[in-house]
Amino acid sequence: MSKITIINDAEQAALVTNGTVTAGKIYLKGDGSTNAGDVVIYNGSEWKRFANEYATAGFNISTQDTEANILTSSPTNPSGEVTLAYATDTGRLCVYDGTNWVTYDNNFTI
Repeated sequence: MSKITIINDAEQAALVTNGTVTAGKIYLKGDGSTNAGDVVIYNGSEWKRFANEYATAGFNISTQDTEANILTSSPTNPSGEVTLAYATDTGRLCVYDGTNWVTYDNNFTI
């Protein structure tokens, strides 16, 4: 099973340098990183980047909290924007569309 791990630039570099990167594991580039919001996957020899197509549309990926806290919150989103939150206790991604939270379970194998 694969879980999504939020990493910054230094952590991404260290994963390869230290030999601790797992081929096929999903990583999300955190706030302040080069290409923040992008998904990156190491294929065994290089990083493959999947761009966050919504970054210019105000896509918020900075919320990290427990799933219970996320699901009881009500972010204020400008028109046309959504909020993406990472549940630190369950590893789920939660998307708030301005009215409801929808959770995405990442229990799948690549």
